[in-house]
Amino acid sequence: AGVAIYLASAAGAYVTGAVVPVGGGLSTITE
Repeated sequence: AGVAIYLASAAGAYVTGAVVPVGGGLSTITE
């Protein structure tokens, strides 16, 4: 949940293109 909140915040703009690991071994790629 913390990751989702972080990505939704203004700081999330600085991690564009970063691969963020999440629970379950999945990962989300932001572009």
